[in-house]
Amino acid sequence: MDIAILGAGHLARLAGARWLRAGHTVRFGLANPASADVPAGETPALPFAAAAAGARVLLLALPWWDVEGALSACAPHGGRIIIDATHPLRIGAAGPELALDAATSGAEVVQALAPDAVVFKSLNALSGPALGRISHLRPVVPVAGPETPELETVRTLIMDLGGDPRHAGDLSVAALLEAPMLVRLRLVLAGQPPEEAARTLATAA
Repeated sequence: MDIAILGAGHLARLAGARWLRAGHTVRFGLANPASADVPAGETPALPFAAAAAGARVLLLALPWWDVEGALSACAPHGGRIIIDATHPLRIGAAGPELALDAATSGAEVVQALAPDAVVFKSLNALSGPALGRISHLRPVVPVAGPETPELETVRTLIMDLGGDPRHAGDLSVAALLEAPMLVRLRLVLAGQPPEEAARTLATAA
């Protein structure tokens, strides 16, 4: 599978390394490729448009405020699968808050920005350290999106990462997958270690 990963954070780098080992073709798309910290010698870091050229799958793993520009640079998206792993957050007066109202989700905004693509919300609940140990944990990884043939592609890619994909419903469910990450971030900013914050949410659920 030809995959373009937009972003170069922990999730992006570890997913890229796992997919490379699984035999996929991977390129990283960045606004500033010269500053990239990606697996050296394994896959190129390119401008968004160059990375996405010919890609069947886009993984969005970049800050929410960069999403619209990145998708515009990578257009057209006809026939493409987009896996949205972003957190639609902004910094408000009281700290991090959801950037969208309750009537929509980040994934639905992505679908509106790329109407010819098939969009799925997934992988946003995985931190970099968690993904690094995913082969030992094989955690359930929720997927929101349409029940189309593309869903099987997304499931396969998640299994290649070591996860156990579970279809949670259509894209309207994406907001339920996004909101807990705000709570998790606030716990981390309050001094709770990231993995402990994740366990707190899991216990509360």
